[in-house]
Amino acid sequence: KEGIEKRLNDFLKSIEDLYPLGKELNLEIKSQNSFPHSAGIASSASAMAAFAAGLVYIESSLKNNIDKINNY
Repeated sequence: KEGIEKRLNDFLKSIEDLYPLGKELNLEIKSQNSFPHSAGIASSASAMAAFAAGLVYIESSLKNNIDKINNY
């Protein structure tokens, strides 16, 4: 069985061209899931979706900070 750490690393590698910042990140990820087993979505799928959303948030936050610096 493939671990979530490998899946997350594989995901980051697969989006390197779109998200080069991923190579520079040193992340500590803590996750918990409240999806019931019968909901029809795998816990790993919801974890991957949350991870992708987190990457978007990081990029957006950094871009906003850079824009503020450039406009200062």
